[in-house]
Amino acid sequence: EKGTKLQQLLKSETFYESLKDIAALTDEITLAYQEMYQDAHKERGSQFEAAIDKIKSLPEWKQVSESMQEPVLCPLASRACTDLDLPEGELVCGACRAGVNQMESDIEALGGLFAKVVSEVQRLTTPPEVKIKRVRVREFLAGAYESPDQIRQAVLKLQDHLLKLLEEGVKIVVE
Repeated sequence: EKGTKLQQLLKSETFYESLKDIAALTDEITLAYQEMYQDAHKERGSQFEAAIDKIKSLPEWKQVSESMQEPVLCPLASRACTDLDLPEGELVCGACRAGVNQMESDIEALGGLFAKVVSEVQRLTTPPEVKIKRVRVREFLAGAYESPDQIRQAVLKLQDHLLKLLEEGVKIVVE
């Protein structure tokens, strides 16, 4: 609403008569954007920091060589900007350079990025002779459930698959 009003004032042939209104609307819009940006930045940063903490709490993490820890965490750490640097007049953080749409996209991609990092930790810490199989739970538990029996059936299907893989001597990474 305020953006539309500002646009109308700016397009007016007598815009110079409304400079105070233009400045006030610009300040309000700028403040609203900064608040929205700050919230999105904080949310993304905290979610990615939590994901990094989860990775570091995995038992296998201690086995990842120190020289490999930073590269392994890079897909998460590069999006875990928690120190907002939004100078006046700028639209994005000076540190991470992410726009609002990028931050929203990053949050949506967090599950896949997390799974990728877990998979890499598993690959680095598993002996080459052991086969690793990634199992996506959504392949077994996707869809709508309307009864306890449907849920039990889906969980049993997943359980049977996981047990079969274990019998084959496969190390399982659940996603």
